[in-house]
Amino acid sequence: MKKCSVFLFLLVTLAAVGQKEYRIEGKVRNAAGNTVVQLLVWAGNMGKVIGSDTLKDGRFSFRGKLEEVPLRMSVFVEGDSALYGNLSFWVGEPLTKIEGDEPCVALWKVKSKLRQQQEENRFVKNSARITREYERVRFDKEDEYVAEYKDQHSKHPKMKDYPVTRLFDSLSALKAEADLKILEEQAVLSEVGLERLYEHARKLRSPQCPPGLRERVEKLYLRLDPALKTTARGNEIHIYLYPVKICEVGERLADGLLFDREGGEHHLSDYLGKYILLDFWSRGCGPCLMAQPELEELAEKFRDSLHVISISLEVSEKGWKEAIRDLKGIQLCDFKGEGGLIASYGFDGIPKFVVIGPDGKILDKWTGYGKGIFEARLKKLCKKSFAAKINKTNAARLLDKAKIAYELVPYEVDENNLAATHVAEQLGENIAQVFKTLVLRGDKNGLFVCVVPGDAEVDLKLAAKVSGNKSAAMIHMKELLPATGYIRGGCSPVGMKKALPTFIHTTCMDFGYIYISAGMRGLQIRIAPADLVEFTRAEVTDLILT
Repeated sequence: MKKCSVFLFLLVTLAAVGQKEYRIEGKVRNAAGNTVVQLLVWAGNMGKVIGSDTLKDGRFSFRGKLEEVPLRMSVFVEGDSALYGNLSFWVGEPLTKIEGDEPCVALWKVKSKLRQQQEENRFVKNSARITREYERVRFDKEDEYVAEYKDQHSKHPKMKDYPVTRLFDSLSALKAEADLKILEEQAVLSEVGLERLYEHARKLRSPQCPPGLRERVEKLYLRLDPALKTTARGNEIHIYLYPVKICEVGERLADGLLFDREGGEHHLSDYLGKYILLDFWSRGCGPCLMAQPELEELAEKFRDSLHVISISLEVSEKGWKEAIRDLKGIQLCDFKGEGGLIASYGFDGIPKFVVIGPDGKILDKWTGYGKGIFEARLKKLCKKSFAAKINKTNAARLLDKAKIAYELVPYEVDENNLAATHVAEQLGENIAQVFKTLVLRGDKNGLFVCVVPGDAEVDLKLAAKVSGNKSAAMIHMKELLPATGYIRGGCSPVGMKKALPTFIHTTCMDFGYIYISAGMRGLQIRIAPADLVEFTRAEVTDLILT
């Protein structure tokens, strides 16, 4: 394995506008020529790449400004298989020098007078052996670890043993113990100690939380300076130590102070009266970003009955505004991260979604995104409010004009099976209530219409008799469109080109409602039979073979 040496110089000077200007210059020895050095700035759990440079003769450089110091930054490399891991350090001194003499980037030495960096160095030195092994294993066995993780969380695990997971867990436990001992030895915890303490506090929510960890974390938390306790990170630790009551389905919503992009104050209760879909997200979460376009479409589609409210887990106002710059809709933030409003709904990952009714009661909540999941869940909760918008047919508009009550009901069309029985199956209704419309021609009076149950067959003798003919027959399929304006599978007794004598089988009156075609395939009209009879001026009579 190649060894490398890195000399990284960071010069920070104070700008006249109150910002810190920095220039980073580095020299890497024994690194591949295609090595790319990436520079990140951290805000809470979010890392943002602010610079990228490809090595030239082992050298790279960055320039920029920082709005606050000290600030946590990281460097990592790409394109050199001999280097692995990343190095976190603190910027705040005029000069920061980083030297590396091994492939594990996390163990490169940082020389700085900054108190936070000196504290960071102590942690790194204390667990160097464990860190080196951990990063090497993570680099070499990442694919195996991912495979084991997926298997453990599948419904039918295939692996009998998880050696890589066990190795990771054992190394993590050793590193955690080393960090805890240093924290417990320190008289004062700085921002560095706060970050380390946060990593331990997160483990408190795990079923595999080590015995005694809660007590150790709590003692350290109580030693924190009050100013650190009030930070977003401090608040997150507090939530892990002293969990708030989690609101479950059926209970009243949890509320809190939220801010919009202009700084205006909001509460969830301000939006009651409509359904609310809460979207807890972060810009570093791929599925969160994938969900945004669908959420925007949903908000527009159901704007009369639904508020879609996206709540970011950002802790930085600037970072949040950058993240929502191109996003639409209601974008809010409490700047408390995992310790904010999401904690009241049970933080178990993101994206997390919560559906709240117009009365403030929680109707549903889940974690994870899949295309089409929102509309499916909303329709299940309230079919009436979230029914898909349906374009009205001519038949429907005629019923509207006549002020007759009805409901448009869509169904899935099977072009190979246009029978009424298929329609009934799709609707989940009794076939006796799903009526089909047939057009016949009499030998004396011409065309007329018979409306009969979907699984029945017209008795041609009865049909001829009631229509004043001696004989009658079904018209040819090619005649249907010219005569009625409708095609097979979409013929309705309402809205034909020309009003024809209409006869409806007597069993229609046995039901409070029946279904007829709305005048197109894939759409039915649900209507009271008496209203249909009145509108079409139909005669109710026996029409089918028995």
